Amino acid sequence: MEKILDNGYYDLIISNAMVPTYNTGDNITMLNEFNSLLHIPKEQMEVCDLGINAYHSFPDLYTLESSVSIERSGVGAVQRAAGFGLHGRGVIIGIVDTGIDYRHPAFKFNDRTTRILSIWDQTQVGSTPPRGFSFGAEYTRELINFALISEDPLSIVPTVDPNRHGTAIASIIAGRPNDDYNFSGVVPDADLVVVKLKEAK
Repeated sequence: MEKILDNGYYDLIISNAMVPTYNTGDNITMLNEFNSLLHIPKEQMEVCDLGINAYHSFPDLYTLESSVSIERSGVGAVQRAAGFGLHGRGVIIGIVDTGIDYRHPAFKFNDRTTRILSIWDQTQVGSTPPRGFSFGAEYTRELINFALISEDPLSIVPTVDPNRHGTAIASIIAGRPNDDYNFSGVVPDADLVVVKLKEAK
C-alpha cells in the first residue's frame, strides 16, 4: 500500500528544500513545486517527538458538513427572479469530499452524458494519478461517459461514494432539477470537478 494511504505512517508537510535531508528513497510524496509529504513510520517515534523534524504544518483535516435548504437560504427566490438566469452555466464547481456517485441522474445531461469534468479518487492504488501528483486515480469526462454506456460502469470507472456525503453535497450545489421530487441544486447548469479525499490518518 502507498505510504500516503497507510495509517502506519505520520505525514508531515515539508518544504521541497528539505527533501534531500529526509529522502530515503520512498518516504517522500511530492505535492507541488513548494511542498512535499514526509512519511515517518509510527513505530519509530512518539507523537510528542514530531517536533524534532523540520515541518511546516500538519496536513489539513476536513470533516463532513450538514446541508442547508435552498429555499431557506433564499437561493430559490433568486433562481426564479426574472432576467437573472443564475443557474451556473459556464461555471465549474469543485467538490472536495467523500467522492460522488457519477452514475446518479443528478449529474447527467438530458442525453445521459456526464456533467463531471474530472474525478480524482485519492483512495485508488496502482492507477494513473492526475498530472503533477503521484497518488490516486483520475477519471476524465470521456472515460466517465464511456463507463456510463457500458453494462458495468464500475469496471471502467471504479470510484464510489459509500458514505454518500459527497454525492449529497454535490447534489445540493449542482444537482440537475427533478420535478418528481421538487428538487434542484443551487447551480444546476454548472460543471463539476470532484476530489474524493483519502481518509485522514
